[in-house]
Amino acid sequence: MSLDTIQLFPQVVSTLQNIYQRGITITVASSKGRDALLLLLNKLNISQYISYTLGEQDVVNKKPAPDMVLMILEQTQSTPQQTLLIGDTIYDIAMGQGANCITCGVTYGYNTKEQLVKQGANHIVDCFGDVLGMCI
Repeated sequence: MSLDTIQLFPQVVSTLQNIYQRGITITVASSKGRDALLLLLNKLNISQYISYTLGEQDVVNKKPAPDMVLMILEQTQSTPQQTLLIGDTIYDIAMGQGANCITCGVTYGYNTKEQLVKQGANHIVDCFGDVLGMCI
């Protein structure tokens, strides 16, 4: 991954701003190491919207195990029913399912729409802005 070439998908910044302004907590659970993740979030100029981050070194059992989501739920004092996990891989969706969260697959990432549907994502979106309707 080159930080110089990485770009956000359309509507990510405006959607994160909107969610943040609603007072909804935004967290990130990544397979990347935390240091690389924080560097990336800062480079993309979205770190100000993120309340809590977890990287692969923060848990014993990595994706698709639900450990990262369970830690986030505990840290944010949230319930699975209040939590929307958004991801672009079947492993993200499985991680959310393992924690009994609502899941949303995005079709423009690593796995295809068909793979995300087969995994059983509760929602599928083609555009990140579409998640706004899922945020209370």
